[in-house]
Amino acid sequence: MPNHLGIPFKKANATSVRASVRDYILGQTEDHVDAYRADIAHLRPRYHAQLVFIVAKLPSDINLEIAYSHVFAPPPSIPITLRGFAFEPAAVLFNLATLYSQRAAAEDRANQGGLKRASSYYQVPSSSMMF
Repeated sequence: MPNHLGIPFKKANATSVRASVRDYILGQTEDHVDAYRADIAHLRPRYHAQLVFIVAKLPSDINLEIAYSHVFAPPPSIPITLRGFAFEPAAVLFNLATLYSQRAAAEDRANQGGLKRASSYYQVPSSSMMF
């Protein structure tokens, strides 16, 4: 049943968030970077939670440029470069919603169990997109 939509993933180019945060701390604050070393080291495992924390503590523009490809554009599209990381937590939630929408679209909806699972999977992206 191809009448359900699986949303494509939002793609970003590689960016060094750790280096940008470190450079901002060195250049814009009186604190030494060692005071933040543990926080910077843990950026990867809890990425979304750390982004929310950083956005609350630092200004959104710390000379960090993240290039995103448009989700619904044809493959040779030009990426959009955004400065700062105010958009990045939303992009993480978008990709989480994408994962669940693709799981829902892949379910066999010919039987009752598959239809229930697909409906359940589609509820996650709808609530993520509202956030």
